[in-house]
Amino acid sequence: MSYLEEFVNSIGYLPGEVCRSLELIKLLDDNAKAITEELPILSAQYFSSLEKEQGKVIENADVLQNIRNKQQKALSLSEEKIAVSKQLLDMIDFHTSKLKQDLEAYKKEVANENEAAEEKINKKQKNERTIMDMEMPMTMFMDNPEMQDSFDMQNDENKTYCYCGKGSYGEMIECENPNCKREWFHMECVGLSSQPGGSWFCDDCADAKKKSSSKS
Repeated sequence: MSYLEEFVNSIGYLPGEVCRSLELIKLLDDNAKAITEELPILSAQYFSSLEKEQGKVIENADVLQNIRNKQQKALSLSEEKIAVSKQLLDMIDFHTSKLKQDLEAYKKEVANENEAAEEKINKKQKNERTIMDMEMPMTMFMDNPEMQDSFDMQNDENKTYCYCGKGSYGEMIECENPNCKREWFHMECVGLSSQPGGSWFCDDCADAKKKSSSKS
């Protein structure tokens, strides 16, 4: 799960929480206003209930206590409204800050993924170029008869023939036996000065042929 998906899941409850907090703030504010609007009426009742006795003012304790209770209640409601408002703002600030952090983390994650993808593409292209570089010389070799002949000559130089076990040089004659292990022979090694007419077999193959004929 990405940072962005985690953030969206974490704020799934937020709209409902904000609505509840705003409704509570409105309720507290309405109640505080209602009480505040009662205070002038209660104050008027208080002053009208004052009695004078022997030059002294006698207060109506019940009315005065009611006014004080209403004032305290209005103050408590206002303080609660402030607390709920602060809690709501803190919650919004927290998620705003978290969103910024998650966005930065998400940017880094995307950048790393892009870098990894780019590196993978570059590596693939490099491997393809290497394969092409390896294939090109072989293609050039196959398309160039001179290079093939040169290669064949080099192989011939490394291969041994004849009874002497040496490479190809001078005038040579081929044994007619397709399974001859030596294949070619130097004319001088087999005592020939010119190519014989007809088929020619080396001594080993000629002996083997004679033995095979005698058995049959």
